[in-house]
Amino acid sequence: MLGLLLAGCEGPTDPICTLGISPAVEVTIEDAVTGMPLAGPARGEVRDGAFADSLVPGAHSIEGEMLTRTAAPGRAGWYDVEVTLPGYVTWLRTGVLAPSGSCGVRTTRLHARLEPSPPG
Repeated sequence: MLGLLLAGCEGPTDPICTLGISPAVEVTIEDAVTGMPLAGPARGEVRDGAFADSLVPGAHSIEGEMLTRTAAPGRAGWYDVEVTLPGYVTWLRTGVLAPSGSCGVRTTRLHARLEPSPPG
Protein backbone atom coordinates (compact mmCIF):
# COMPACT_ATOMS: atom_id res chain seq x y z
CA MET A 1 0.00 0.00 0.00
CA LEU A 2 1.37 3.39 -0.98
CA GLY A 3 0.56 6.40 1.19
CA LEU A 4 1.55 10.00 1.65
CA LEU A 5 2.06 11.50 5.08
CA LEU A 6 0.77 15.03 5.45
CA ALA A 7 1.16 17.56 8.24
CA GLY A 8 -0.24 20.99 8.99
CA CYS A 9 -3.33 20.80 6.81
CA GLU A 10 -6.33 22.56 8.33
CA GLY A 11 -8.36 23.93 5.47
CA PRO A 12 -8.60 24.49 1.72
CA THR A 13 -6.28 27.52 1.76
CA ASP A 14 -3.57 25.90 3.88
CA PRO A 15 -0.58 24.42 2.06
CA ILE A 16 -0.17 20.67 1.83
CA CYS A 17 3.06 19.84 3.61
CA THR A 18 4.86 16.53 3.33
CA LEU A 19 7.00 15.33 6.19
CA GLY A 20 10.14 15.51 4.02
CA ILE A 21 13.00 17.79 5.00
CA SER A 22 14.22 20.12 2.27
CA PRO A 23 17.82 21.33 1.97
CA ALA A 24 18.43 25.03 2.58
CA VAL A 25 20.71 25.27 -0.46
CA GLU A 26 20.91 23.36 -3.73
CA VAL A 27 23.73 24.16 -6.17
CA THR A 28 23.84 23.10 -9.81
CA ILE A 29 27.54 22.93 -10.72
CA GLU A 30 28.92 23.07 -14.26
CA ASP A 31 31.92 24.13 -16.33
CA ALA A 32 31.44 27.78 -17.38
CA VAL A 33 32.96 27.14 -20.82
CA THR A 34 31.56 23.76 -21.86
CA GLY A 35 28.44 23.51 -19.67
CA MET A 36 29.59 20.05 -18.60
CA PRO A 37 28.16 18.98 -15.20
CA LEU A 38 30.82 19.07 -12.46
CA ALA A 39 28.78 18.30 -9.31
CA GLY A 40 30.29 14.80 -9.03
CA PRO A 41 33.93 15.79 -8.52
CA ALA A 42 33.23 19.23 -6.98
CA ARG A 43 33.22 19.81 -3.23
CA GLY A 44 32.01 22.64 -1.08
CA GLU A 45 30.32 23.86 2.03
CA VAL A 46 27.83 26.36 3.36
CA ARG A 47 28.36 28.55 6.42
CA ASP A 48 25.94 30.55 8.56
CA GLY A 49 27.89 32.08 11.45
CA ALA A 50 29.41 29.19 13.44
CA PHE A 51 27.29 26.63 11.56
CA ALA A 52 28.93 24.80 8.64
CA ASP A 53 27.74 21.93 6.47
CA SER A 54 29.31 20.11 3.53
CA LEU A 55 27.63 20.04 0.13
CA VAL A 56 26.44 16.47 -0.42
CA PRO A 57 25.16 14.71 -3.56
CA GLY A 58 21.80 15.95 -4.77
CA ALA A 59 19.89 15.43 -8.04
CA HIS A 60 21.12 13.12 -10.77
CA SER A 61 20.40 12.94 -14.50
CA ILE A 62 18.52 10.00 -16.01
CA GLU A 63 21.95 8.61 -16.96
CA GLY A 64 23.04 8.77 -13.31
CA GLU A 65 25.35 11.79 -13.58
CA MET A 66 25.27 14.01 -10.50
CA LEU A 67 23.92 17.47 -11.34
CA THR A 68 23.54 19.18 -7.96
CA ARG A 69 24.87 19.25 -4.42
CA THR A 70 22.81 20.23 -1.38
CA ALA A 71 23.39 21.29 2.23
CA ALA A 72 21.78 22.31 5.52
CA PRO A 73 18.63 20.15 5.44
CA GLY A 74 15.74 21.79 7.26
CA ARG A 75 17.76 24.82 8.37
CA ALA A 76 16.76 28.32 7.26
CA GLY A 77 19.46 30.99 7.41
CA TRP A 78 21.86 33.35 5.65
CA TYR A 79 24.62 31.35 4.00
CA ASP A 80 27.99 31.81 2.39
CA VAL A 81 28.30 29.06 -0.24
CA GLU A 82 31.68 27.87 -1.56
CA VAL A 83 32.33 25.34 -4.33
CA THR A 84 35.83 24.05 -5.09
CA LEU A 85 37.33 21.77 -7.71
CA PRO A 86 41.02 21.39 -8.64
CA GLY A 87 41.67 23.10 -11.97
CA TYR A 88 38.91 25.66 -11.42
CA VAL A 89 38.62 29.03 -9.69
CA THR A 90 36.83 28.75 -6.33
CA TRP A 91 33.18 29.83 -6.64
CA LEU A 92 31.78 31.84 -3.71
CA ARG A 93 28.42 33.47 -3.03
CA THR A 94 27.81 35.34 0.22
CA GLY A 95 24.59 36.43 1.88
CA VAL A 96 22.43 33.70 0.34
CA LEU A 97 19.04 33.56 2.07
CA ALA A 98 17.28 30.23 2.61
CA PRO A 99 14.00 31.45 4.12
CA SER A 100 11.51 29.69 6.35
CA GLY A 101 8.24 28.83 4.67
CA SER A 102 4.92 27.56 5.95
CA CYS A 103 6.17 23.96 5.57
CA GLY A 104 9.79 24.43 6.70
CA VAL A 105 12.84 25.80 4.90
CA ARG A 106 12.36 26.92 1.30
CA THR A 107 15.29 25.66 -0.76
CA THR A 108 17.38 28.35 -2.45
CA ARG A 109 18.70 27.14 -5.79
CA LEU A 110 22.02 28.43 -7.10
CA HIS A 111 23.91 27.87 -10.35
CA ALA A 112 27.70 27.65 -9.99
CA ARG A 113 29.45 28.05 -13.33
CA LEU A 114 33.07 27.21 -12.53
CA GLU A 115 35.73 29.07 -14.49
CA PRO A 116 38.85 27.06 -15.41
CA SER A 117 41.97 28.21 -13.53
CA PRO A 118 44.36 30.35 -15.58
CA PRO A 119 47.31 28.39 -17.01
CA GLY A 120 50.54 28.49 -15.12
